[in-house]
Parts: sequence; structure tokens; C-alpha cells
Amino acid sequence: MNFRLIQSEWHSIECDALLMPIFNNDDLRSGLVGQINQRLDGLLEEMNRNGEWKAELDEIATIHRPAGLPMGRLILVGAGRSEDYNSDRIREVMTRAVNKLKTYKLRRVAVFRRSSIEATAAAQAAVEGVVLGSFEP
Repeated sequence: MNFRLIQSEWHSIECDALLMPIFNNDDLRSGLVGQINQRLDGLLEEMNRNGEWKAELDEIATIHRPAGLPMGRLILVGAGRSEDYNSDRIREVMTRAVNKLKTYKLRRVAVFRRSSIEATAAAQAAVEGVVLGSFEP
């Protein structure tokens, strides 16, 4: 496995799948999640309203070929509450997400950083989670 730490806007990341942590206390109409919702023509609000997506821990929603975006899939990863999103939670969330996505034949996967902790610590936790999630005994 190869890992690279890059700094980029979420909507410009070219990859097979972008793992996007979403917090259950995110506002669907403003900030980053509001931007995502707008780019998806209100899909996040609709999914939330219908009970399909609440961004709770262990929830995953896959948006295939999102229109106008360079990623093949936008994978929404429920990350619980934003105030609980530390290194341990990042590792846990990424482990669960990658474990659920093992059957996908993805070559280039990106993880978007949503934490307020230092970038290299967040990247290390994400990589550890990806490695743990992809482990095959």
C-alpha cells in the first residue's frame, strides 16, 4: 500500500473513492457539509429526512459517480459527534469504513481530513485505520 498526504479541496480530489467523515451534529445547510449537500442537489438533506442517513457511527452511504465531481464514489462515513473526533475515533471510523468496503475493487482511495487535531497525527490515525480495516487474517 502507498499513502500520500496531500492538501486539496474535497471537490477536486481525483480518486476511485473519497471517504468523507460526516458528523451527526453537522449542519446540512452550511459549512463543508452544506457544500457537499449543495453539490449533490440536496441529497444529504433528503437522505436525512427519510431516515436513510444520520451520520451515526458505523453508518456508510455510497454516492456513485457524483455529477460534476472527479471521484468515482463519494463515501459518506458516519463519524458520530464532532467533539469526539480524536485520533482514536479517526482510527476506529476508518477501520470500520474500510472493512465494509473490502469487497469494492478500489485502487485509489482518499480520506478527507475533518479533525481539528494536528494534520500528521490525523493522517497517522487514518492510515492505521485503513491498514487495520483492510487486514485479512
